[in-house]
Amino acid sequence: EETATRQDETQHQTFWVEIYAESESQQHERYNPVSDLSVRVGIHTLKIGGKDLDLYLKGRIFADNDRLYWNNRYELGLGSRYRPFSDWGLILFGEVLYGGYTGRENPDEPNPDDAPYVDFQGGLAFWNWWGRQPWQTGQALEAYLPFTGWREFYGDGIYYHHANDDLIVTADYKEGLLLGKIGPVGVDVFMALEAGWDTKAYAWNSYIASGLGIRFKPFEKLDLKIGLEYLWRHFYRGGYSDINTHDSGLGFTMVLWNGW
Repeated sequence: EETATRQDETQHQTFWVEIYAESESQQHERYNPVSDLSVRVGIHTLKIGGKDLDLYLKGRIFADNDRLYWNNRYELGLGSRYRPFSDWGLILFGEVLYGGYTGRENPDEPNPDDAPYVDFQGGLAFWNWWGRQPWQTGQALEAYLPFTGWREFYGDGIYYHHANDDLIVTADYKEGLLLGKIGPVGVDVFMALEAGWDTKAYAWNSYIASGLGIRFKPFEKLDLKIGLEYLWRHFYRGGYSDINTHDSGLGFTMVLWNGW
């Protein structure tokens, strides 16, 4: 509720700022934590169909514990985005970025080309929540059958010029089984369905997964979520690292969003 209120208020301001941070650790990647921080500073320019077309400056940096070069880089650039619908979380965007590597490199996985690069990224992203909200539960924690409580969906389709002109599509659906609050801490328990696909048929982008998860929101006025999921995963184009077509395991995530 607090986040939604801030988002509504920023629609009436000329300048805006957004910060997004994520850290993820997966069992099938030996619990190597991969972190991602991005900052956008933007301005509402003209209106198209009554909706703002935004221009923004973007900075983004990646890091991981295993010092894999593709997870240790930065990007700086200019972007534009447009949200065509008020009631649906669809965003269309395009970005021109200058990127490079931070020099954190595993000697067992040397970077074959550490030169800076120019990238174009563009496409669409969609996020939406349906159903019961935390403050609508009748008690501290409320459990229910699937399709009677809440659900959320995130999906994107993004073109990456620097990644061999690849178009990568991902989808993440969560169906709520429990929702509520323990004091200030929000709790979600859910079933998860995930999928990925790309035009280059890379194994690591070609998967379907399902499982169960729990997610905590420890602060009422800060959009920080900490999650734990156990997923069964199938790589339908040769398997992860072209070895295994099936795997299962735990995954940990921590996600922060703030905007003003």
